[in-house]
Amino acid sequence: MRLYLKRKLFPWNWHFYVTNKNDDCLLLIDTKMGRTGREMFIYNKNNTNREEYIAHVKENYKNFLPQYTIEIDNKEICKMKYDGKMFNRDYLFEGLPYHLKGTLWTHNYSLYDNDQSVMNLKWSRFSFMGRTYRLNIHNKKDVLLCVCVAAVVAWSEGRAAGWGRA
Repeated sequence: MRLYLKRKLFPWNWHFYVTNKNDDCLLLIDTKMGRTGREMFIYNKNNTNREEYIAHVKENYKNFLPQYTIEIDNKEICKMKYDGKMFNRDYLFEGLPYHLKGTLWTHNYSLYDNDQSVMNLKWSRFSFMGRTYRLNIHNKKDVLLCVCVAAVVAWSEGRAAGWGRA
């Protein structure tokens, strides 16, 4: 299944849109500043009042390196931790047998369940409307988790590149 994660370039806070290959919006992602870090809320496209989210990602700065807590349907699924390497962007997961491997320079990432590929993520293009990431998800049951992981990668890449209010 191929999806696209699009980021608007100039909003005050970060806003992402998840679309399919026909450019139909499927999910909306808003960010807010919390007490202990930033938070992302993922909504269905039909939820216009934005009170009920289907997934939540929270950034925690308790350690030197950030850690992200991923919740789906108000249940904590896992914690995603950056491993601290300078040029490789690898993430470890607590609570799931997943790991994410990638590089900052090529913008290619792969999510693995043990040794089986779950998702491939690649920076697709940069335009005046913002950045676009292409997600190739191998199993439909992993879509929401993969969108959360892709949003964290796009968020952390933006912070590393110094894009505005990341």
